[in-house]
Amino acid sequence: MKNTIKALLKTYENDKFVEAELVELPSNYDGNQYGDTVPFSVGSNQLIEVLGEEQFEAIENALK
Repeated sequence: MKNTIKALLKTYENDKFVEAELVELPSNYDGNQYGDTVPFSVGSNQLIEVLGEEQFEAIENALK
């Protein structure tokens, strides 16, 4: 994606963190994780955490 915002999609079960996925959001993301600017479905047990570029790259490299 061009001009994107890097983020983590975090999943919780019974208020406990269970999974995270690196995602990219369009540059016009307005902070509403259930809004029209999110190009994927976000469940009621999920949260989007916006990351800085360095944080995203560090996580991405750690997963390789």
